Amino acid sequence: MFGFLKRFDFGTPRELRQAMREIKEMEKQEIWELQGSEATPLNQAVTSLRAGDRPTARTLFEDALRRYPTYVRDAPETLPLLLDLKIYDVAETLIGQWMREKPRSSALFEAWAAIPHRQHDWPEALTRMRKVQRKFPGRAGPYIKEVEALRHLKQYDDAEKAARTASRKFDEARHLLPLAFELARIAEARKDWPAAEQAWRDLYDRFKHFAGVGGMAHAMEEQGRLADAEEMLLDFRKHYPGQIDILVGLARVAERQGDVAKTAAAWAEVRTKFPREVHGYFEGQRFLEEAKRPREEVEAVVTQAIHSFPQDSWPLSRYAWIAHRAQDWGEAAARWQRLRKAFPDTTEPYERGADALRRAGRVEEADALLAELKARGKA
Repeated sequence: MFGFLKRFDFGTPRELRQAMREIKEMEKQEIWELQGSEATPLNQAVTSLRAGDRPTARTLFEDALRRYPTYVRDAPETLPLLLDLKIYDVAETLIGQWMREKPRSSALFEAWAAIPHRQHDWPEALTRMRKVQRKFPGRAGPYIKEVEALRHLKQYDDAEKAARTASRKFDEARHLLPLAFELARIAEARKDWPAAEQAWRDLYDRFKHFAGVGGMAHAMEEQGRLADAEEMLLDFRKHYPGQIDILVGLARVAERQGDVAKTAAAWAEVRTKFPREVHGYFEGQRFLEEAKRPREEVEAVVTQAIHSFPQDSWPLSRYAWIAHRAQDWGEAAARWQRLRKAFPDTTEPYERGADALRRAGRVEEADALLAELKARGKA
């Protein structure tokens, strides 16, 4: 690391050792100062990613890694950031290197196991989680993730057995709650709706988590007990009017009942009370389109999303797709152009925009747009 020091004369070996100690102390001091600063590239990368700017976040992360490799390796925000950036090949390389440097770090090994988990490579995720269990038997995370992997692999008996074994091994609420979630999801995956209803009820009774209420309502719906589900949700809403799981549950019951106005109003209430939750926009748009409501009603939902999520590309994309599916080619081309201007690093608005232009008879503009995309190296 300090090979350049050979060019300098530090005198005796003792003086050289003293110089090395001073350099290491300087490095420690720099890391200490970085930990208290919000202006490091690593912290800026986290901020950019939270704002939805993934390209900038990656650039800032790479800058931080180049300038402060030890600090980046040891910073608690690094591993979640690496996984959230979805640069899994880079994550494999870096985490593998760091595991060799710090073979007793359970966090590094769990992050290594989380890479295929994030990619939904469930067989590999299961293999890695079990390796981490053997190396760090006192860590709950790999046991919980093992249950999830088994559930996705449809090995429901093994998943349930693993969940109950882990529940006996780790008896703290912060570990038991995700295991309770898994037991309820296993019952849902089996479509054993009475068992699912009971599992969600147990989760709510034990942890007072309102996802249990939504889960109970869904299980009741699947059993055809819409009136029971609605009565329960309305009773909960009297006492807890600000819980999103209750409002979402009421919207779903209304949809099952076939009440268009009631369902549209329920999803609108979700968006009003929880404007930063994407669920109300996705489901509200989906319902209105499936109910064949007028286009302006659908567009009003997506326009609201554009204002609520100005740093995200998906609202503008959905807005453009509405015109595209309606074969309103001139308007679609204009909306794809708006998305290109806001998010020039995505390919969709170039490809779909060219398609809209071509269908509108503006062939030269379409060809020019595809040429621009090719020049950017994304075609």
